[in-house]
Amino acid sequence: MLVPISTITHVILGFTLIITMSSIALPQMPGVPSVAAAKEAEKLRIAYSALFRSVTSIDNKAKADEASGKDSTPAKELFKRRLALTASEDAALKSVASAFNAEVAKTDGQAKDVIDKFRKANAGKNAAFLPPPPVELSSLQQANHSAIDSHVQRLGRELGPVGFGKIDAFVKSSIRVDLIDSRPPTQARTEERQRRRAEVTLRKQ
Repeated sequence: MLVPISTITHVILGFTLIITMSSIALPQMPGVPSVAAAKEAEKLRIAYSALFRSVTSIDNKAKADEASGKDSTPAKELFKRRLALTASEDAALKSVASAFNAEVAKTDGQAKDVIDKFRKANAGKNAAFLPPPPVELSSLQQANHSAIDSHVQRLGRELGPVGFGKIDAFVKSSIRVDLIDSRPPTQARTEERQRRRAEVTLRKQ
């Protein structure tokens, strides 16, 4: 199910991050579809994505500071200190984050191209009459989902339950993700009625 959104803003360790997307593909949940559960799953994925992107961004800043002769310790040890990680746990987090960002860089670029073309083709149109988001975004977002899931699982394997528990608790308690539905009100109401009818049908079966 594809749900268009506008911007996602959250603050992590004092850094404000804004992710702008044209749409997200909510994953299918087993049993009766639950929009609330699907949104929570999507929010958790976005939170982990933000963590991985932030870890790599701050790690790159530490390397740049070190190369220019500045004190790189504050940036280098930011997540280690804030999450009370051991040296090996911090190294594993940075390694997984770097691998994740390298993998999604290509799909991020492809998604940007699709979104830019869609906006250009529909420039000046009334939002209520915009066509559905390009179908390519759904497959690109699914690839992004797979990348997040696989790297979160890798992090869990490398850190073990104790180390991963520190990071997971931080992600769930300290990273706020707001999903903003940007569909025209008439479209949103129509899709909501369709969803409710589908749920009633499934329950009757």
